[in-house]
Amino acid sequence: EEGGGLRLCSHALCGRPETRRHEFRRCSVCGVVNYCSRACQALHWKMAHKAECTPMDRWLDGANANPNPNAVAGVGDAAVAAPAL
Repeated sequence: EEGGGLRLCSHALCGRPETRRHEFRRCSVCGVVNYCSRACQALHWKMAHKAECTPMDRWLDGANANPNPNAVAGVGDAAVAAPAL
């Protein structure tokens, strides 16, 4: 994030900054990366993010001593397409 709370597009070849807060969409699976467009999201998914994207449920459950018994195992394991924004 930049000083004013504005984010940069996570696609390395783009890096476009937001012009207003919450302009970019976050990855719907992990919430870690931000994209200015569907094109940047799809390209970054193929290039890098697919290998590093971890569903929020997993890392939240890992930090929690009493994991959610209703969590679905393997969510996102077999993802072939990029997650929706």
